[in-house]
Amino acid sequence: MLACTIISIFDHVSMHHSVAVEVAGDFSYVVFHHPYPINAEYRLSARATQAFEACPKIIKANCTISSTMWEEYYSALSQLPDRLMKPVPFIMEALPVFRRIKASRILDLGCGAGRNSIYLAKCGFDVVGVDISRSALRKAKSRFEAEGVENIAIVCASMTHLPFINHSYDVVISVSVIHHAVKEAVGKTIGEIHRVLKDNGLFLANLLSVKDYRYGSGLKIEDGTFRVFEYFEDKQFEEMHHFFSQEEIQNLLARFKRISVEPIESGGGERSHKYWKIVAEK
Repeated sequence: MLACTIISIFDHVSMHHSVAVEVAGDFSYVVFHHPYPINAEYRLSARATQAFEACPKIIKANCTISSTMWEEYYSALSQLPDRLMKPVPFIMEALPVFRRIKASRILDLGCGAGRNSIYLAKCGFDVVGVDISRSALRKAKSRFEAEGVENIAIVCASMTHLPFINHSYDVVISVSVIHHAVKEAVGKTIGEIHRVLKDNGLFLANLLSVKDYRYGSGLKIEDGTFRVFEYFEDKQFEEMHHFFSQEEIQNLLARFKRISVEPIESGGGERSHKYWKIVAEK
């Protein structure tokens, strides 16, 4: 058993709902917003295990990607904008596919304030949302409680080191998240997604395209990766963006047996954001 104290990171949350784990001499937090308790050996109860087998027997997290920008953004929000309240279209469009493959457990990687997690939970799936920003997770928790959604767990962790056992999820989704990293971290993230997916599981995500108008702007970090200034809610933030070609995505997903890559856009006009929509089967 880990020599850590079971504590609560959020106000008014039972001690049984969050766990502190020591990471490189510091503490990170794994937070389960769910009525099922975690017992003293960091194992889920029998009933919880049936619902969330994706959760590990011993929880570890290793956050290697800086959360500074997203923590700054979410901590400054007094109210969530409309765009962060609604699920994105390509997630809603995938619902028939999720039902056809009889998906039960879904991982929302980079869940933010929970817009897609809440939608999928209301559709009857057991959802685990992961994000590196604690402020984002606080906002997600408030939304879950306000809307009475209980079949969601939330976890604070890095996308490059997911604290879940192998073959845990039927589906992994990730909306506008994975491209906020250098190529090495992107590769580690795809490896983690492949690891936690069940055989025949689905990976659904969007990745920035080299055809996006922002490609080549900002400070170049490496081939295809730039630090770009963005404006959200009238405030300026510096983001890291990696822009993908279709060939690069095909190579990145080589371990998956079936891959679909197609262009999609958000917004309109000359400054619409251009992405690749990915559907990959393990």
